[in-house]
Amino acid sequence: MHLEDVWYYDDPLIMEKIISGCPVLEDFVLIRPIDFCNLDVLQFLRVRSLSLRSFRLTFEYSVSCTYFSVEIDAPRLEYLNFNDDQSDTIVVKNMTSLSMIDIDSEFNVKFGGSRLEPGDLRKRDIIRDFLTAISCVRHMIISRRTLEVLDRYSKLVPIPKFDNLYRLQAAVSRSMLQLLLVFLESCPNLENLILDFTVSTEPEQDGLTYVPQCLLSSLECVEIRELIMGEETGEKLVRYFLKNSVVLKKLILRLEDSSIANQDSDIFKELSTFTKRSRSCEVIIIH
Repeated sequence: MHLEDVWYYDDPLIMEKIISGCPVLEDFVLIRPIDFCNLDVLQFLRVRSLSLRSFRLTFEYSVSCTYFSVEIDAPRLEYLNFNDDQSDTIVVKNMTSLSMIDIDSEFNVKFGGSRLEPGDLRKRDIIRDFLTAISCVRHMIISRRTLEVLDRYSKLVPIPKFDNLYRLQAAVSRSMLQLLLVFLESCPNLENLILDFTVSTEPEQDGLTYVPQCLLSSLECVEIRELIMGEETGEKLVRYFLKNSVVLKKLILRLEDSSIANQDSDIFKELSTFTKRSRSCEVIIIH
């Protein structure tokens, strides 16, 4: 079932009634409408289902005069795509079957809400409960803006452990290297890491000195995408993973076409001189 721009008119519980009337629903996509202070917008979303296996929620933008909330209770849910920046309250529970999650949300912290401050216990608890509820997940895709919110969160309280997470795909930039390592520390059994790397004008953090547990015991494959070898931060990332990953089997570098055209062969000769802690590690260059 795919629903888009749903307005409730006379019945604020219409969505809950629709879902309860679909006892074998397995795949559900809901795109909440843009709200321009319309009182008929769907404010309270409750998704309760014993059959649901895949759910994609999108609620990106609102010029809101109202309060929004979302509750997801689906014990058989295996895949969740969560793109909600507007809900003031987020409740996710009974996620024991969750295998994969794609998170692109600021948890109403940056836009549409105040910054995450030490005294804001309510927002801090919402993020903590969300992370705890999905902590059994095995495969995670996480956006840059979500990581930025978790950076502020991690300065207040520790990020929960993701002991089952074996595959992580994260969008990062040069200013987020320290946060990346903090998040990796919460993934002690990670085996596969994909980094969608973005070259930005933001100042680089001095964050590549700490080595998370997964690099010492479980990380077998690292893939860095959109890499420009002539760019200093990209080279530091390559050196860091080669130098500190004990059981690394593959380091895959997907280079920008422009970086190939503008660099001479000396860069690739230099790559072969980088220190490798794992002697069996194979460096694969794709462009």
